[in-house]
Amino acid sequence: AALVPLLAVVDDLPTRTSGKVDRAALPWPLSTVDATGLSPTETWLAEGWAEILGVSVDDPKADFFTHGGGSLTAAQVVARI
Repeated sequence: AALVPLLAVVDDLPTRTSGKVDRAALPWPLSTVDATGLSPTETWLAEGWAEILGVSVDDPKADFFTHGGGSLTAAQVVARI
């Protein structure tokens, strides 16, 4: 499966004394689950999807494969469950 890019807007990039971006200080991982309208079980599954796929899941009828899932990532989700 292709990698799905994830963009985030930040006010300032944290820098080290050398002037380079301090990647460890970036606000990452971003909150990837919008639990509005999800049951506790659906929220738990959505968090697993978000960790594996790297995309936000906020609809209980979301399609795993449309969000970038494939056979290997499906196996990871099944192993997590």
